Amino acid sequence: MKLVTFVEGDRGPRPGLVVADGVVDLSAEGFKDSIAFMAAPESVQADVAKSKATLPMDGLKLMAPIPAPPRIFGIGVNYAEHSAESGTPMQKVPTVFIVLSSAVVGPDENVILPNASKMPDYEAELAVVIGKPGYQISASSAMDHVFGYTIMNDVSARDVQRATSQFSLGKSFPTFAPMGPWVVSRNEIADPHVLQISLTIGLRRCRWAT
Repeated sequence: MKLVTFVEGDRGPRPGLVVADGVVDLSAEGFKDSIAFMAAPESVQADVAKSKATLPMDGLKLMAPIPAPPRIFGIGVNYAEHSAESGTPMQKVPTVFIVLSSAVVGPDENVILPNASKMPDYEAELAVVIGKPGYQISASSAMDHVFGYTIMNDVSARDVQRATSQFSLGKSFPTFAPMGPWVVSRNEIADPHVLQISLTIGLRRCRWAT
């Protein structure tokens, strides 16, 4: 299943599921947002996914599938190519940083480059979406808590990021976390490690803040 958040005309953001003939309006099924749907039992999710579309896709604007995630954890320098590119040694203990949810925007929104930085950078990355809460989860049970996957552009202000030992400020400017267009459920992706992720830079999608 493909989980989205959409706007229809002047009606505010609503959660939805993309199906063959359009989008199922999850708010009509009793879910206030995409997080509420992910928290529902899998049997309920599966039943809702069988619903007929109520809205045509071409009449909707897709936003970030999770417009305000409670937490976004990033893992720094977590693959060999990036380590070589940045001149940073691979780490025995991963660097974990937080991106503020206020940085999240939809997949077609402009990225606003702040005046505070002259070194903007981009990183197209796989985002693992946690749908089931937990604490001190065993490695063997970890995937039970994953709802699915989406893509996110981990935009960085490198000069701000490198000014201190903390990454979060340089990665949390408004619009620095474009996400989506949807979250694909885990049962539809056999191996996330073989997915092909790409990014195309369009200058019309970037502008400096004033």
